[in-house]
Amino acid sequence: MRNDKRHMLDGASRTGTGGWLIATSDSTNMGKRLGLEGDHATCPACKVGGPVYNDCDPRWTDMGKSVLVEGARVYCQCKEKPRVFASQFTMSTEVTSGGRAGEHVGGTSEKPQAHNKLASEPSGEARPDASSRAAYAADPTMICPNMTNAEFHATVLRVRDIAVAHMDQRLIELQRWNEADQERVRMWFVDATPDIRKRLREGIQRIRQLSLGLTERNFCRFSEEVMRKVGCIPAAREGDEPAWASVCKADKTFTIFIGVTYCYLPIEAIRHRGVVEPDDSMVTVFVHEVSHFPAAMDSADTYSSIKISRLLSKYRNKFLFNNSDSIAAYISNVSD
Repeated sequence: MRNDKRHMLDGASRTGTGGWLIATSDSTNMGKRLGLEGDHATCPACKVGGPVYNDCDPRWTDMGKSVLVEGARVYCQCKEKPRVFASQFTMSTEVTSGGRAGEHVGGTSEKPQAHNKLASEPSGEARPDASSRAAYAADPTMICPNMTNAEFHATVLRVRDIAVAHMDQRLIELQRWNEADQERVRMWFVDATPDIRKRLREGIQRIRQLSLGLTERNFCRFSEEVMRKVGCIPAAREGDEPAWASVCKADKTFTIFIGVTYCYLPIEAIRHRGVVEPDDSMVTVFVHEVSHFPAAMDSADTYSSIKISRLLSKYRNKFLFNNSDSIAAYISNVSD
């Protein structure tokens, strides 16, 4: 291990294959957003792109994530993962180099990785106070620090019912299939072909059936120990941003593991003039996680952000159909 300095990456940074980094930080430099670990970069070589991760540990964090620095790699479909190069030379951070390349996506293990919906730590009024944190730490059966288990179970079953109501509406639209219905599909999956229509209809029916079979027993507090017991290892390493929720595809009990940050999400995204905002909520995360199960849609965390998924749809990315956030946003009626 050694310490050095590297320049930060931003929205003008290019990759070794001529792609662009899609930076998402609220912090900017010279009018351009800084990049954060997990942000997506395009790749003209493989036509897919992928998430970007550092090969070192930067000292600077933002929104609960490490900033991206020069030398980070794009984990796309290319055999040789392209590096990302800095476009600015006025902002840098100290980093600890060594020992991280590929940890996020390519590590080997006898058990598969869990599928996480990643989050930032709660802040402001949403942050648990000292007494809540102490009670939560002392009681491993407590699912949320801000409510009792009975309150959580009532909330999450309400979330399930809201999600199922959205599924019913999408199924009506897929049956009716007018121009507005097709445009809603194009918003999240680029095209509205007969094949996409058929796959959505069948997939949503399976998600609906699985969701209706979930009870309070299907939700428990996340821990590495319980995740390993059902056959997976946590996808995030120690020190990474926490997951709102996680599932293990190999788990035939269909358990959804709840992270502390899920407890502070709104039930549905804040609405403005009747429009569901492109932000995560208990409903979108619920649909996201259920869609992962092979008995549902066997979805993947290809692009872990509703906003990035929408942006990539505008770029006509062809790999969104199996993306869990695209499926969750479509079902939950998220709009621009």
